Order: sequence, then structure tokens, then C-alpha cells
Amino acid sequence: MTSVAARWTSTALWLMLLFAGVFFSGVYRNGFPYWYHWDEMAKADQVITGNLNFNHPLLLIQTAHGLHSVLGASSRRQSVVETGRTLSALFAAGAVVCVSVLVWRLCSMPAGIIAGSLAGFSCQLLTLSHHFKEDTALLFGWCLALVAFRWHEEKPSLVRTSLLGAACAVAASGKYIGVVLLLAAWWLAPVPARPVSAVSRVGALARQRLLLTAAFLVFFLMLNRRLVENLPQAMFSVRREVVEQYLNSTGTGRGLHRFLPYLNPLALVSALVWFGVPCRRRWCATEKLLWGSAVFLVLTLSGIERFVSRYVLPLGMTVAVLGTLGIFALSNWLAARRMAWGLSGCLNHTLAEDAVVACDLRSLMPNPETGAIPGLRRIFLLIPKWASERGSSVADWLQERGATHVVICTSYSDRYLNRQFGGSPLGQYSDCKERRPFYELLQRECPVLWEEAPGPVSLLQPGLRLHAIPRVGDREVMH
Repeated sequence: MTSVAARWTSTALWLMLLFAGVFFSGVYRNGFPYWYHWDEMAKADQVITGNLNFNHPLLLIQTAHGLHSVLGASSRRQSVVETGRTLSALFAAGAVVCVSVLVWRLCSMPAGIIAGSLAGFSCQLLTLSHHFKEDTALLFGWCLALVAFRWHEEKPSLVRTSLLGAACAVAASGKYIGVVLLLAAWWLAPVPARPVSAVSRVGALARQRLLLTAAFLVFFLMLNRRLVENLPQAMFSVRREVVEQYLNSTGTGRGLHRFLPYLNPLALVSALVWFGVPCRRRWCATEKLLWGSAVFLVLTLSGIERFVSRYVLPLGMTVAVLGTLGIFALSNWLAARRMAWGLSGCLNHTLAEDAVVACDLRSLMPNPETGAIPGLRRIFLLIPKWASERGSSVADWLQERGATHVVICTSYSDRYLNRQFGGSPLGQYSDCKERRPFYELLQRECPVLWEEAPGPVSLLQPGLRLHAIPRVGDREVMH
């Protein structure tokens, strides 16, 4: 089995185990009487009689009706409620899997495992997955839309735009508040191709937004057909449920103390630290969406008159994602600083003259000829693409400038020494024959003074190796 296949197999195994763990914890002992929560009795009556009140979109009710019909269970309230509770557990497990996948695509698989663990085994999710309520349905649609947004961002296309619209429709079909994800996708989703002019960019944005809206409407109508057929009654219920209960409230600005106890403190602290420390890099569109949705949910929960703890569930999942990303961003930042500090100390204690940093990735270097690295002595930055670029050879170019040491990035240079790089055979590079002699000579004649293995983030933590160049008077070098 190849390394890629093994990686995908292990990822699929983890996601299946995570889904099973969250689902079975949600259905464990969920047969308590339906009258423990009066909302469940009302929802059971909607499934049994088909008379809908439209206080919420129909994802939960319609899916519960379909699942109940497939299972062939009795039409007693208790049986319908238990079917709905099983569906809530399914939605909860699907949402947690989406959280793990999202963080995996944003960071790494270990980060996805941590995020899935933080999200999946929380007391609030465990409680809500035991009740026939819309909260886990909203959470599933919310997380599914975030995953679809990230997938679209990785490689924008018309197909992925359509799937993003469909995922936003699922979120809006869980609860009406899910429609904000469509508005966010309108604003933040990248276009399928990079336009070359302002006019073409406007046209690309218009086409994407039109397709996104069309896909949203099609899937929303499919999931909420009864709501559209009874639109006047649905509008009355929406006005009563949303506007009067939440928007026309007198308790705006009630503060954060109502919902902070329901957030994971470790995830919350790491997210806030990540927001403020220098390790914060430029955010991608998905991270902007995460932070924007978190701010929106905080403002909404702080301002509504009617507050119930279960409303915090989407914010709790968002904080779990941001907290995991913050933990790994902080750890990678500290690891990168440790590598830089180690190299800086080594150079400042051993180098009396100029040095040369040789790297085979042109885009990483600010100047192909010379440059300066803060905190170190003056250092030449060299990018040897072809040996013939420097007249006779790269080695001559180093010697002419009196370089006494060379720092190379092993993550890129070792590919030319017939070593494995990224799990791929190394003879496939077309310029291998031209570059290999330089690194072979460096390895053979220049002793290694210091070496650091690659870190988990290859572009930020490449492997480094410091070579000393023998003096010309001692022996002829680099020829």
C-alpha cells in the first residue's frame, strides 16, 4: 500500500470511528418518556398528523417522517420521538465528522483529530443529540456548509459552487438562521478563475453568485416543499418565531456571561490568543468565514431577549474549530521560532564572515542574488537553478564572494541526492543532473556543523543544514 493510500485509509478509519462514537453516545439510553420535553410531543404530532406549524424549516420533520416510514415503526408518540432522537444523533455525528474534515483540510489530520474530539464529546452536544429538536440539524447543515466552502476555496469551480449553494440550503433548512451562511458565501467565496480585468471580475462574481443562489433555492425548495405550498402560514410563523421572539427584543446587549460557560475554555483561550499574537498569518477565506460567523453568533446571543443554552451549539463548534487551529498555529509558530533561534545562535557564534543560504525554491527567497535575514549577520541568499547560471558553476560563485559557510534547506536539496522527498522517487526532476554535482560536492568536502530536521509545516519549517567551507589555502575546494 502506498503512503497516499495508507494516509487516506487511516483518515477514513478515523472518521468512521468518530461518527460511530458520537452516534452511539447519542442514542445510548434515549428511550426516556417523550413528555420529559414538551417540544418533542409537538414535533411528534407534526410527524403523525402531517399538520406543520412552520416554526422552523422542515429538514428535521421531513427527514424524521421519512426515517419513521422506512423503519416501519408504530405511530405512537413515544416511537416517533425515539426515531427523531436517533435522527438527532445522526445529525450530531455528521456535524462532528464535518468539523474534523474541515480542520483537516485547513491544517492537518492530527488537528482534525483534536477538533473532532473537542467537538464530538462535549456535554452540550451529548445532551442535544438525545432530544428530538432542530439544534443538531442546524449544526449539521452549518458544518456541512463550512466544509463545502473550504472545498470550493481549494479549487473553485462551477460544480463546487453549486454544491456550496446546496450545503447552505441544508443549513437554512435546519433553522432559519442558517441563511446567513449563504450571505457569507456570497461575500467571501473566491471565483473559479482569476479575472484579468475589473470587468471580467465583476462578470465572474455575478455568474458565481447567480449559480450559488440558484443552487440554494433549488435545494431549499426540495427540502421545504410544504413550507412553500403554505407560504402565508409559514410567513406568519416565521414572524412570530424569529422577529417577535428575537429581533424585537428589549434586552439587547445583555452580555457574554449567559453563554461563555457553555464554551470550551481551552479552545476559547487558544482561539483568542491566535487572534492576537504575531503568529497570525494572513487568513484564508474559510478562516475569515469562521471568525465572521463567530462574531455574528456572539452578537446575536448577546442581544436576543430569549436565551436558551442550546442556542450556543453552533458557536461552540465554531470555537472548537478556531481553538484547534489556534493551538496548532501557536505550536508551529513556537517550533519555527525555536529553529530560527537555534540557527541564529549557531551562526552568530561560528561565522566571522559572510555566509550563503542555498535554497532550491525560488518563490521563498526575496532576492535571487543577495539579501538580509533579521537577527543574523549579513548573509547571501543564493538560488542555484542551473549550474551554468553563474558562468562556470555555483561553487565558483560562492568562492568568489568569500563565503565561509553554506546553509541549505534539506527539504529541497536532498531530492538531488537520490533521497526520498514527499514520498516520490527523485529521478523524475528534469534538472537533477545539473544540480546534483553541487550538493554532492558540498556533502563530500564541507563538514556539517549544525542540522535541524524538517518540522510539520514544510514551507515554514524546512530542514536546515549548516556546512563549513574549507579555506582555499588549506586545499582546493568546490572544484
